[in-house]
Amino acid sequence: MQTVLQSGVHMRRVRHSVPSTQRLALGVVVLITLAGLALRLFAIGHGLPYLYVPDESTMVGGALRMGATRSLQPSTFIYPALLMYLFAVEYAGLLVVGLLTGLFTSIAHFQEFAFTDPTLFYLLPRLAIALVGTATIPLIYVVGRRLYGRWAGVIAAGLLAASVMHVQMSHQARHWAPVTFWTLLVLWVSLDLAERGRRRDYWLSGLLVGLTAATSFNGFLLMAMPLVAHYTALRKRGLSALEPRNHLPMLAALVLAPAVFFALNPYILLQFSRFVSFHSQGDSSIGGQIVGHYQSFFEEKQGFAFFAQSTLAYEPAVTLLGIAGAFLAIRRFPTTAPLVLLYPLFHYLMFATTAPSLEQRYMLPAVAVLALPAGLAGAEMGKRILGNGSGLRLSLLVTVGVLFALLVSLPSLRYDWLLAQPDTRTLAKEWIESQLPAGADVAVESYPPPINADMDTLKAHLREAPNSLGARDQWLLEKGLPPGEMAYRLARLNLVDTSPKVDRLSPYLAANPHRYYVVSDFRWKSEHQSHLALKAYLARQGRLIADFRPSTEEGYVPSDMLNNMEDPLVELWKVERPGPVIEIYEVAR
Repeated sequence: MQTVLQSGVHMRRVRHSVPSTQRLALGVVVLITLAGLALRLFAIGHGLPYLYVPDESTMVGGALRMGATRSLQPSTFIYPALLMYLFAVEYAGLLVVGLLTGLFTSIAHFQEFAFTDPTLFYLLPRLAIALVGTATIPLIYVVGRRLYGRWAGVIAAGLLAASVMHVQMSHQARHWAPVTFWTLLVLWVSLDLAERGRRRDYWLSGLLVGLTAATSFNGFLLMAMPLVAHYTALRKRGLSALEPRNHLPMLAALVLAPAVFFALNPYILLQFSRFVSFHSQGDSSIGGQIVGHYQSFFEEKQGFAFFAQSTLAYEPAVTLLGIAGAFLAIRRFPTTAPLVLLYPLFHYLMFATTAPSLEQRYMLPAVAVLALPAGLAGAEMGKRILGNGSGLRLSLLVTVGVLFALLVSLPSLRYDWLLAQPDTRTLAKEWIESQLPAGADVAVESYPPPINADMDTLKAHLREAPNSLGARDQWLLEKGLPPGEMAYRLARLNLVDTSPKVDRLSPYLAANPHRYYVVSDFRWKSEHQSHLALKAYLARQGRLIADFRPSTEEGYVPSDMLNNMEDPLVELWKVERPGPVIEIYEVAR
């Protein structure tokens, strides 16, 4: 009788502990998600009203042009249109609310805000991206719990919430955080497909891949997961891969993905020749960059080493734990291991061999998937620390967990703090406008302070190249400078698009001397011959009158922390603010 009672007490404890563990895990995930939201919202208005991320300007500009032209055409093919449509919907909502509340007196007043103070037009898209990035945290928990258990999911969620790469991309109105969200959704549906092989799983996978591609062209790479799941489902059901009719559902998914993509990007089909020309002609086009990538494939910055090093530099915890967890997954979860582990490898190989440029952020979707086996490895380590579940071991586990979470979060915390500091370009703009007279002859290099060109300069550009003026410059020509703003006789020295091995600037400098030069310096441009020619010219002829640096550390040359950092774990503690080194020279005449 006593044995039966003891058994009953034990069963009640087991039944009680399961929901208690569930509630604890869910509570931890809620806290992690809130912390992740805070990391993504802090300094969300960084840089505004000035615009320091070119990709953001492309996305926002495309959405605004749709409103200005009353068309669904974003007027650019550099990115797919889905995010621009999302931003355009936000702007429509802003217009309605603004008219109802009196923030805008008319549609024309609303349009003026885009040029006089674009803060709201960037802040709304950034908020949307930050929320998508935050939603990815509970999503990865759900996927990790399904694959490897509850606590593996919790750890994966924590790693993604604290990911400096994901925090970085969740602060900007661009596509990488949404692509990461879609990636995990495609993985979830692919798991369904591998387990059940239902027709709706095929259709849903095609739909999601199409939506991802409509967000970013590289979203088509996600079709690798449904393909692996398809062959897993065939093997599980004992169906032959050599029988063509067994592949019909997969064929439907393969057709649906581009159909969804083109449905959301109709102007790619309607203006297909223009689309092809945009992406294939010229050194700066996507095709031209890919060709250049292959021409320098075996040089010191070839893709395999670059992306491996950058992934480890940004996310050492995810990378190292992910590799350890991969071995555990292969041994313990052989059915799902290929589906989960092959995608990060496939993503890495595709970008290492075909990426148009070497940008660390390209690895973010692979990092998110790698966080899943990383969660498995972390859960296994926690299980070993906990051992028999004694109070002392539980205290040790909690202490180790808190210290690990703090350590992993430090780069993102530091990144957020830096975003809240004024950019070097903002400081340089304030100095220029306080020290140089309006109308002064100023030449600026790429990544300059946001100073205005005067009306004479804009009119000259309009005569020489009618399509060269941006939307704001065209508006300034029509409306004039807003009260209180200063303008200069501005010449732009575009050193980014010139050939790195050819000095195209010296002849220009000899024929077109300027009084003032504003030079910015990011490490990746230092090998351009035109850039070096400008430095040599200023060393001979110029006098440094002001400089603004992101770091006081002697000899340190920063990389672009808003886009790509060479080594965040080191760089984040060397810089005091975002932005390049800005040097202002005066050349005597």
